[in-house]
Amino acid sequence: MPQQRPKTRDQIPTYQPHPHHRNGTPRKSQWTIPIEAEMNAFTGAWTAGWFASACIWGLHFDNGVVTYLGVGQDHQTQVFLAKFVDGQGTPNWHGYPIDHKEDRPPEQVMDSWLKGKYFNRAAVRRILRGQRCRL
Repeated sequence: MPQQRPKTRDQIPTYQPHPHHRNGTPRKSQWTIPIEAEMNAFTGAWTAGWFASACIWGLHFDNGVVTYLGVGQDHQTQVFLAKFVDGQGTPNWHGYPIDHKEDRPPEQVMDSWLKGKYFNRAAVRRILRGQRCRL
């Protein structure tokens, strides 16, 4: 059963970085940001309520601007979106970088990012369609 959004910031669940998204495991996307930044992306996404279907969708910011956070499963394509999952119902969440051409946030999350001015309309359209989109 997926966890529900917390009523207070104190209810943020445990986040556990998964090693195979940092050690070069083939066909696994890889974080290129420090672990602390990965954890901040999770906390920020949880607090902002970027939930959909038992997942949390996240971003990494540098000076308030969305920046790349990792590489896709090919270990070459730079990506700027993250997906966090609850580990099949356990209290420990983990996450990984995603390539929006293969897996993309639902419209409700993208609408929130558009309203927050993290992306413009053209970028949101490209992401939702799985089309090439650069920062």
